Amino acid sequence: MPGNTLEKRLHNELRLFVIPLCGGVVYAAVKVMVYGFSDAVLFSGFLFGCILSAVLGIPFLLLGDRRCPESRLRHVLSGLIQSLMVSLSYRGPLWQTLLISFVGGVALGGLYTLALGAIEKIPASNQDRATRGWGAIVAIPLSGGLALGTVAVIATISQSSGLLSIVSMFFMLFLIGGLISMLVSWPMLWLVERFLTTRLRYLIGGVMSSFFVWLLSVAPVFLAKPQALLKGAELSPRGFWPGLIVYLVIGLVAGAVYTAIIGFLARRGRRNDSRGKPASN
Repeated sequence: MPGNTLEKRLHNELRLFVIPLCGGVVYAAVKVMVYGFSDAVLFSGFLFGCILSAVLGIPFLLLGDRRCPESRLRHVLSGLIQSLMVSLSYRGPLWQTLLISFVGGVALGGLYTLALGAIEKIPASNQDRATRGWGAIVAIPLSGGLALGTVAVIATISQSSGLLSIVSMFFMLFLIGGLISMLVSWPMLWLVERFLTTRLRYLIGGVMSSFFVWLLSVAPVFLAKPQALLKGAELSPRGFWPGLIVYLVIGLVAGAVYTAIIGFLARRGRRNDSRGKPASN
């Protein structure tokens, strides 16, 4: 079971977080080298790389943890397989496709090795909850997806044209929320569990995650117009502060959902312990 694999290691949130992050960084860099630099190329490359590594890289990591945990070459193999999948969409000479695929795969595998090796060297703290299992880890993207999809549907349901459009929008935003949670809320969970002990720590983590995402969403405005920092709302995008409130509400809902899921897993674990059965929370 994946949960048994995770429970043998510390810092599982960080280990899973760096997989889509590394995929996004490497594929964005490769796409820029192939097509030239532009905001669209950089963003689309990073997004596609994150999605591909989330879909393929994370299962490869968990499988490698179970079958060959001491091998470093498994990360290079994972990178090469992912790069080969990417190369199927590239239209160019065969030799160039193979070269780009090989270089990108080795770079991705090397980055995996460096990042995961660095994470393994982080010392455990007294606050680390080393027994977090598969359920607690998966609940992060699940909570983020449910929160974003639910809030968006409630906010726009009066403008929707029918049930099909509502379901389609919820499903799309669920996937987006899940991906964002992998990139933001997994490391935030590590910080929260490491430094906070309050029962409200997951609500705090959800709000902090959504605030960070909001900062990233408005950063292009301030990077393009630095004077906006001095002139305030005059150069801010329309709905600037209401947008912040919406983000914080989504984060609060996500934190509440995660708190409920963790509570359920804890109760189930206690019941299993009383019956003498192992729990995979």
